[in-house]
Amino acid sequence: MDRRPQILLVWTLFAALNIAMAGSGPFVMAQVTEKVSDQSKTEEPLTKEQVLEKLQGKWIPVAAKIGGNDFPEEVLKTIQLEIAKEKYIVLANKVEDRGRTEIDVAPKVWTMNIIGEEGPNKDREIKTIFKFEEEKLIVCYEVGDGERPTEFVSPPTSNVLLMTYQRKPKE
Repeated sequence: MDRRPQILLVWTLFAALNIAMAGSGPFVMAQVTEKVSDQSKTEEPLTKEQVLEKLQGKWIPVAAKIGGNDFPEEVLKTIQLEIAKEKYIVLANKVEDRGRTEIDVAPKVWTMNIIGEEGPNKDREIKTIFKFEEEKLIVCYEVGDGERPTEFVSPPTSNVLLMTYQRKPKE
């Protein structure tokens, strides 16, 4: 079953999630191809609580690829992700999606399961890997029925969405 139309809606809703770019200018995402196992290079590993704290707040996507192709900028501009504790709200194109997250920071690559509770992703689980690079949050989603991604790449013809977020400036 081709889920690409649903995928666009899903990540129009969770681009992971109102791009206003707030005067930050264009952002070019470097093509990240390292293996997941190389992801955490911090001196001391962060605890789950520290990672959850770092995830808190509003995020806007600044770059994305799905199936190896650039995600449409006009769609990116409609997306805002908010994470509060272990809950998420995505507003995309005036449609709201809500649910919870389950993170695991024990493996070398951090994983997150996104469980939809209300909206277009209700009763759906989306498998991701994620990391922080400087002040950016990078999330790699399997938005189809495949296995969790193992690299921060979006291979051609895949249902893998690679998205880079920046924290939304305080209003």
